Amino acid sequence: MRKFRAIIMLFLFLLSSVPALAANQVFIPHLTDGNNQWGDYLTIDNTGLEPADVVVTLYDIDGGQIYRGQHSVGSMGETLINVRDFAGSASSGKVEIPDSGNIHCRLSLESLVGGGVAEFRLDDSQSSILAFLYSDFLGTTAWKGLAVTNYGDVAGEITFHAYGNGELLATSEPQNIGVHEKFVGVPSLWFPEIDSNAVKKIIAVSTVDTLGGLAIAGDSAVERLLFTAAVTLGNFNPPEVDVPKKTLTGTWSGHWLSNYGDWGSMVVRMTQNDNKIVGTADFYGTICGNVKNIKVTGTVTDNKVAINASYLCGQYLSTLTAQGSFDDNSINGVYQLKAPAASYYDSGSLTLTRK
Repeated sequence: MRKFRAIIMLFLFLLSSVPALAANQVFIPHLTDGNNQWGDYLTIDNTGLEPADVVVTLYDIDGGQIYRGQHSVGSMGETLINVRDFAGSASSGKVEIPDSGNIHCRLSLESLVGGGVAEFRLDDSQSSILAFLYSDFLGTTAWKGLAVTNYGDVAGEITFHAYGNGELLATSEPQNIGVHEKFVGVPSLWFPEIDSNAVKKIIAVSTVDTLGGLAIAGDSAVERLLFTAAVTLGNFNPPEVDVPKKTLTGTWSGHWLSNYGDWGSMVVRMTQNDNKIVGTADFYGTICGNVKNIKVTGTVTDNKVAINASYLCGQYLSTLTAQGSFDDNSINGVYQLKAPAASYYDSGSLTLTRK
């Protein structure tokens, strides 16, 4: 009985060690992940006449909780928390504060190399759509980046849209973001095909409505920093971008390789209308020698192509069928060649490249 009572007392003590506050919460969208060139500081200001307690929770970049603890701030006082003292690899977090309107939280990020400091007030903003807005000041914005964090308990996807001078420059592939996970990077990470200097806005659209983040910029010496909270948007409708449909129309050249050791070259000239193909082909080095200007027909389904052709090899009719997959500039597939009257059969692979 005494042992059971001790276990109950220990359980109650653990529950009460970090009390659940009747609280609001504000979010920390970005900490510097333990980088020894930066310092992370959280300031808690109390504008009330009574002392207060807050609870700080910190996560690593993959969303794992690495710290949770209570901190006190006195009447009309302030408490400075060096985040590295409690979680050296902290990447994001939240602060639970009393529902009194008297507690205000600020985050300061200091470059220990260049001396620049960015400081901003924390709030409870969350959204499924964030706008990262960039200003261009000579000597201040040598680089641009962003940090976006999922504050929620549900994983989701994010798609980034880059804008410059009012035009959509690029759209990223959807990115998976886990529970409490953070993405941090420069525009070229998501848009390698465009000039990062041309980016004036990045819009992040997610399947979850628990995102927060920062637009980040600075000079090359990291002496001057410009960190701005991302703007939450109620809606966003990116313009539809016409993606050119892949077509096989054109001239393709390549090689065929028999499963029985023979090989040769080939040229195929195709015209595609909807999902139909017509054209001609030349085959070199076949058992019938060089066979030219053979009529071909075929069909296209998604990125798959099927081609049929027939020609006389001496007095015998040969029938060729081929199937493969294609992208913008190449076709890879297999073929079968049958001449039943001559009891001839061949099969192998083929590779074609757009000329």
